[in-house]
Amino acid sequence: LPCLRTFSQGIPPVQNKDTVVILSKFGVKGDGRTDDSNAIQKAINYCENNSIKALYIPNGNYLIKKSIVFNRGGVQLIGTGALLREESWLQLQKQFSNNAPFSGCSFIIEQNVEGLLFSKTVADPVRICDIQFIAKEGRKVGNTTAIAFKSEFLGPTWPFILERCHFRGFNYAVKFQSPNQYCVAFVQITNCAFSQNDECVYFADIPFKKETPVVGYRNLCWGFTFNQNKCHDNSRII
Repeated sequence: LPCLRTFSQGIPPVQNKDTVVILSKFGVKGDGRTDDSNAIQKAINYCENNSIKALYIPNGNYLIKKSIVFNRGGVQLIGTGALLREESWLQLQKQFSNNAPFSGCSFIIEQNVEGLLFSKTVADPVRICDIQFIAKEGRKVGNTTAIAFKSEFLGPTWPFILERCHFRGFNYAVKFQSPNQYCVAFVQITNCAFSQNDECVYFADIPFKKETPVVGYRNLCWGFTFNQNKCHDNSRII
């Protein structure tokens, strides 16, 4: 994006109103305590209904207590940055005037919630970058998921791009689960960090018939790139 340098400074660029929307305009608190689910959903609905392709996520900690549903896709989520290590190097050195970790934007997801849910009607590309995803309760048994993809579009949906995001403490960081075996193509996950997750990228088993589930018949994708990612203390990567 030509405006990335401005984004990295935490100042949204001046843009045509139909080009980029800022999440803060929809009433989010970003304090890590207030449930921002409804406000984020309102922003996604606005973008999808008006064919707006970019939603800018300012600095903040956004608590998600119920799924944010994407019915169409095509909306880029562009954050201010994720801390790609467990700790800040500056904080460890203790020799700078400000030793606090770098600020950015985090989606904090309640236990057993699928944070970002791409529904069965998704037919447009997906791109998410520079956002930190954190499981609120940490690594516990359950179904806590950062990004759940359930598209049944026969296209399939492509591409699915994740860049410079951090996922920590999830049962499933990214899950693909659909009755349509080939539900996504050209998955590109690059320069992300995964720490303390049960599954980093998970393609679910699907049944031949709904009434007789069969383990081993699994969701697949055409084209898969998993490159330059940092993985630490996860049970399984893919």
